[in-house]
Amino acid sequence: MLLPGKTQSNGEQSSASRNELDEAERLCAEAQALVGPSESRVSQLWLGPLYLEVLLEQLKCARLDDDEEKASRVFSDARQLITAYEQLVTNCQSPRFSNEAKRLRGLIDDASQS
Repeated sequence: MLLPGKTQSNGEQSSASRNELDEAERLCAEAQALVGPSESRVSQLWLGPLYLEVLLEQLKCARLDDDEEKASRVFSDARQLITAYEQLVTNCQSPRFSNEAKRLRGLIDDASQS
């Protein structure tokens, strides 16, 4: 949080953004751990895209920072998550989430070529 009259430099903004992104990933992981083993498919359907978007943004940041170790780990996590999400969507047969799974798969496939 900024005090009135204070501004952040680009480096501070970047660091703050990455901290927020790491916090978002942590919260998504906790939510996934909570609803993953349950029969709450609706929660899993809504959480999946958010979690994948966060991972894709983390991947982009890791690549910008030339952190190949983190990029590799995050990309692996995203591939595992999209595979599980696609299976969930197939079982639920929801057109809205089927389209979302296709969109996210495309983003992950594009990220693999970057």
